[in-house]
Amino acid sequence: MNRKDLKDFVLDWNVKFPIDHWWREKHKVAFLSTFHKESNFLHQLMEWEEENLFDDLRGTRDEYKPNTGNFLKPQFNIEEVSPEDFIDYAKEELKNFGK
Repeated sequence: MNRKDLKDFVLDWNVKFPIDHWWREKHKVAFLSTFHKESNFLHQLMEWEEENLFDDLRGTRDEYKPNTGNFLKPQFNIEEVSPEDFIDYAKEELKNFGK
């Protein structure tokens, strides 16, 4: 597996499993660490649902739209950025991923 394949795998994982990404960010768990590998997707889902339930009750929920990648929350409005600038931004984010 070369570096590009590794980056593609990491990005693909986070797109396919956004709740896992959310859970790891929340609990500061490293990707593919022992603790991550021992985690349970059902427990992650239940924690996600519980948090959303209380966010709904408090009126503080960020709306998640499936298959849009909005869990990445870019630092700019993507519709106002050129494709070249977005590519540069994405490359920089990938360089810093996991640091």
